[in-house]
Amino acid sequence: MSEKRRENGHDKNYAIRVLAYTLYCGFNGLETIIIAYMTYYLTNSLFLSAGIVGGLVAVAKLFDGVSDVVAGFLIDHTHTRWGKARPYGLFAIAMWITVVLLFSTPVSWSTGAKCVYVFIMYLLTDTVFRTLVLAADPVHYRHGFNKKEQMDSVAIWGTVGGAIAIVGSIAIPILVNVYQFQDHGWTIIAAALAVPAAVFSSLKVFCIPET
Repeated sequence: MSEKRRENGHDKNYAIRVLAYTLYCGFNGLETIIIAYMTYYLTNSLFLSAGIVGGLVAVAKLFDGVSDVVAGFLIDHTHTRWGKARPYGLFAIAMWITVVLLFSTPVSWSTGAKCVYVFIMYLLTDTVFRTLVLAADPVHYRHGFNKKEQMDSVAIWGTVGGAIAIVGSIAIPILVNVYQFQDHGWTIIAAALAVPAAVFSSLKVFCIPET
């Protein structure tokens, strides 16, 4: 295929690549929504004080600036047969695993043990794995779609991906209302989101090659 065609038309498997990226955008956005329930979960189910929870989140956020720099450095110095950024999309799976682990903190543990465990899981989820996924995404998108495809696909993944996020934002409160007081209820809630989200948000790794 000529370079002119690559810049002005759609390359092979354009529809599959757009679908994979659309699913990634929609399901990856659900992580932000479920994490918004973390404070509610920690205070109402694990019985941690709001002050402790706020402190844990604040300390974890101190690492964000460092993690952004490290993620950029890693991606810039990555050279694999899959490309620079594409392999980091697999960290979406790790991110969703730690989301489930975060919302599976044993109630019987001491306050100190809960705090340490929650801090580690939250740090891995939001500061490490999510940072790697988000830092790699623009590079993968730029290398996976030519200029014409980028212009044509933005409305598709923006609209459909947003619709998926909206459906998720409606479904999560329903799941919370049904399961929060059941045994392992929060694990069920998190897993109900994590399993499809991990699968669909990582599809772009296998469907969108870097050129």
